[in-house]
Amino acid sequence: MTSQEMLTLAIQAYQTGQKSQAETLCYQILETEPQHADAWHGLAILATDKGDYEQALDCMQRALICHPEFPIFYNSLGNIYWYQRQFEQAIAAYQQALQRQSNYVDALNGLGNVYSEQENWQLAQSCYERAIQLNPGYAQAHNGLGNVLKEQRHWAMAIDCYQRAVQLSPNYAEAHNNLGGIWCEQGNLTVALDACQRALALKPNYAKAYNNLGNVLRKQYRFSEAIANYEQAVRLDPNLAIAYSNLGNVYRDKGMLNEAVACHQQALKLQPLAQIYSNLLFLLNYLDEPFPKDLYQEFDRQYASSQMILIADKRPRRRLRIAYISSDLRRHSVGYFIAPILAHHNHDDFEVICYDDCSQPDEVTQRFSQYADHWIRCRDWTDTQLLEHIRNFQVDILIDLMGHTGHNRLLVFAQKPAPVQITYLGYPNTTGLSTMDYRLTDHYADPMGQADELNTEQLLRMPRSYFCYEPYEHSPDPVDAPILQKGIVTLGSFNYYTKLSPTILNIWAQILLKLPQAQLVIKSNTRQLLHDPAIKQHFENYFERLGLDRNRLILKDFSSSIEEHLAEYQTIDIALDTYPYNGATTTCEALWMGVPVVTLVGKTSASRMGLSILATLGLPELIAYCAEDYVEIVVNLAQDGQGLQALRAGLRSRMDILGNGVEFTR
Repeated sequence: MTSQEMLTLAIQAYQTGQKSQAETLCYQILETEPQHADAWHGLAILATDKGDYEQALDCMQRALICHPEFPIFYNSLGNIYWYQRQFEQAIAAYQQALQRQSNYVDALNGLGNVYSEQENWQLAQSCYERAIQLNPGYAQAHNGLGNVLKEQRHWAMAIDCYQRAVQLSPNYAEAHNNLGGIWCEQGNLTVALDACQRALALKPNYAKAYNNLGNVLRKQYRFSEAIANYEQAVRLDPNLAIAYSNLGNVYRDKGMLNEAVACHQQALKLQPLAQIYSNLLFLLNYLDEPFPKDLYQEFDRQYASSQMILIADKRPRRRLRIAYISSDLRRHSVGYFIAPILAHHNHDDFEVICYDDCSQPDEVTQRFSQYADHWIRCRDWTDTQLLEHIRNFQVDILIDLMGHTGHNRLLVFAQKPAPVQITYLGYPNTTGLSTMDYRLTDHYADPMGQADELNTEQLLRMPRSYFCYEPYEHSPDPVDAPILQKGIVTLGSFNYYTKLSPTILNIWAQILLKLPQAQLVIKSNTRQLLHDPAIKQHFENYFERLGLDRNRLILKDFSSSIEEHLAEYQTIDIALDTYPYNGATTTCEALWMGVPVVTLVGKTSASRMGLSILATLGLPELIAYCAEDYVEIVVNLAQDGQGLQALRAGLRSRMDILGNGVEFTR
């Protein structure tokens, strides 16, 4: 058998998945022809498939010694370097291939992949578009172009590219997976689920598809299934950092905070992405102790710019430009607190700009837009585009309303596009950025001394609470204390399930043991409790282990409307604040509906939000500074029905103190 015949058999074996046979045939060729370039090339491809890049590189270099002018050899060399993330060497290899064959679409596609990894979107896009121009049926280039367009927030165009790739190559698992990912981000979960499952059917050990499937399941509140898919993703690819971080997020959703912290820390070791830093820093608000400063310092070193370009507008007597950035300028917790501020700016002296980053604007967004001099939709803008707009618009004071919450724009603030930058409201802690000048708070949430040392920003303290609450305009009226009719007290917490820490659950159990007839209503404003049977079972079992009858625990699901949600407070006598992450919106809603809230004060800003609200309203009798006081306050209230009724009667009118938008904004 000739060497050419053996090579043909080796190629056929490789294409049918018989890689060991292909490898044997290549070595047999080399026994008689040690300078057979194609055999060395075949061994390089086989070694690459196995992840043995050192062996692959050695074989590829031998092939090039034998035949230094083959474009395909340089393309394969570029692939090896790319897999090793040696991007400069990969670029050089692909360019060598293109010097020898200018219309070599595989090399153009490979070059596009490298530029994408380097986030050089313009060069990547030009490579993919050139490849498509040369070969319109080249599915990989359509998929790569879709990735570039997605990163530039051109969602519809990216979807078109992925769909074109699937049309050209129906079994292209990567394109199906990318469609699943982008449909998930757009909220089209049914289509996203189908696409991810299709990708896994085509490529059963595809770690990224398991990660995307986990994202879809998490958004469907199928947390146990989401965890299983994230865990499978990291088993298949232990270096897939974002899967570890996503696993941490769903552990947080389930209240498994220690496991969540470990996942985010592992993700950061693998890849220090801004999104992963934010996920971890947001999570740490649920813990009892102040954050480690070194984590903030790492984030700042990684992302804050030391080279700031400011374009000053020096016209005399001009209006100062104040700009807000948020993805929550809609029916959202942030909306209830920012509404009175936007509504009461002095437009004679200040020019108000809102950068609206909402994925799904609503009627609240429309109302807010009437308060601004300039309402600018930036959802489809990259950070770079937003940064340039702020600089060119010559914003004077730039206000972040998100902190380390999801879909934040802190990387824009990290580049210091405005001379004064402030963080406020959406996140109860420091951003850690040296480029963020101030954080707006109050002396209750952040008392003088230790709080100043823990924040990278200078703290600007409001004279009273840093919350200014605008209640829902169609709120139902408060009612008399239910205990007066039922004869037993009903306690309640309507906070996120994640805020129900073991610390606060143990305190609530002590209260229920002292009030043997009392009931506790838990209502999460997400769907975690009733949509994941494992969480519901765990929660009920937890209370039974604390010695309580599970029938005293009433679990309620997500309300379909704001009116229905607020009306649920009419069934509650006393609202129990969470710890160490207090409620803010839930506390204000309860008080507005005439339900007193008992809070426990801690060391962190997140654990002092209840203090900020209640102290401002003149309700020190509802504020506890230790667990024993918390229990005593609730028990005493529960045992005095008439006193409870008298307290409830004046709560809505007290809320005027917290809702004076004119005074607060001034």
